[in-house]
Amino acid sequence: MEERIRSFFSEYGLILVLAGSGIVFLVFGILKLTAQSDPVIISSDSSSPSIAPEKVFVDIAGAVKQPGMYSMPSTARVADVIKKAGGITAEADSNYVSKTLNRAQNIKDGQKIFIPFANQSDSQVSTTQDVAGTQTELVNINTASTEQLDTLPGVGEVTAQKIISNRPYTSIEELKNKKSVTNSTFEKIKDLVAVY
Repeated sequence: MEERIRSFFSEYGLILVLAGSGIVFLVFGILKLTAQSDPVIISSDSSSPSIAPEKVFVDIAGAVKQPGMYSMPSTARVADVIKKAGGITAEADSNYVSKTLNRAQNIKDGQKIFIPFANQSDSQVSTTQDVAGTQTELVNINTASTEQLDTLPGVGEVTAQKIISNRPYTSIEELKNKKSVTNSTFEKIKDLVAVY
């Protein structure tokens, strides 16, 4: 048995030594490279680039200098939309603004903000009270589901499917032009829908 071991080592000893040395050098090289690589540093520095906030569209009307639809960052608040619209006019109902309007409220996509005028009668204000506090969201006819469209007055499942089939729309008037809804239905929903 000893003779065989000696014979084996005399024939293959050099190969075994070289193979073992190669493995040692390989492991050593991998360890050295790993130790030299730069560590990953997680920084909480606020100056690092961040992802831009998503844009939303908000409709503001009533006693503001420039009523209209505005594209805003999703992190904006009602006060930011009012500022973008040029601010509240002197004709605004100051009592409503001070008691009811929540300027700190976060905005939502499709939101309607209405600032009533001071000279509006009580009946006019009460009919707009649900939108005055920025509670109503407009239905986007380009993205709304059948269920969302079905909540609109005069729109059932069949009409909702027509609206979806005729997309895209560039204005709400195209609902009539593309014969998605009747004129009477359009009159019922024109203040409840938007295109963006």
